[in-house]
Amino acid sequence: MNWNQILSDELKYYPTDEELDVIRKWSFASIDNKLANFRSFMEYIKSLWRYSYYGFHCKNYVYRLATIGWSGNEDIIYAMKDNHLFWGMHWVSSNRGGGYTFAFNSANYRLCDHYNGSGVIFEETEVIE
Repeated sequence: MNWNQILSDELKYYPTDEELDVIRKWSFASIDNKLANFRSFMEYIKSLWRYSYYGFHCKNYVYRLATIGWSGNEDIIYAMKDNHLFWGMHWVSSNRGGGYTFAFNSANYRLCDHYNGSGVIFEETEVIE
């Protein structure tokens, strides 16, 4: 196998722009079964995650992902960050070297529901100079 074949094999696993858009636009507001939606989202991420055997683990709705240094996985993380409601409600930590932890926390949804799923927690206030 030559380098062109190896590169071609790796490129076919890169997430497409359409797949990344699904991640960016996945709704986390006004969903009836929030846990099922979170799990479906993470299963979608897993379906795109290269080397998931080594870098995608779940226990009790806590997901630990490692990019394994693969830029396609890093693109998925960037798309997840672009989904501000997801990132704000489920991101737990990031570690040097491409490690990320996400978890389901129903308390975050109660706060979101209180603000009608707008993602706006604080109202604008007048600046006093």
